[in-house]
Amino acid sequence: ALGQARQDASERVGSLTKRQLSEIRQLARSPPDAIRRMLASCWLLLNCDRFKDRPPSSVKFDDSKDWPRCQAMLADDRFVARITGFDPACLEGAPLVPL
Repeated sequence: ALGQARQDASERVGSLTKRQLSEIRQLARSPPDAIRRMLASCWLLLNCDRFKDRPPSSVKFDDSKDWPRCQAMLADDRFVARITGFDPACLEGAPLVPL
């Protein structure tokens, strides 16, 4: 069931149009809180290798440093491919970080 859900989600993300991505990018300038948290979560997941084997207390999302990184992540032409190709196994060893 989890594998099927992952496949379905991957197909939905993979079917995003350039226009839809553009709308998301425009929201990233001054996003509603839910969008901001979702994009921060994506950034943390896609960059989980930076945090491997570190204590959770040492991993913080710094809005002033990391929000521009979220915006750059959205501007990256490989963003959708990175999401659809995400391997959850890379989370092993990464700490649980509350947002």
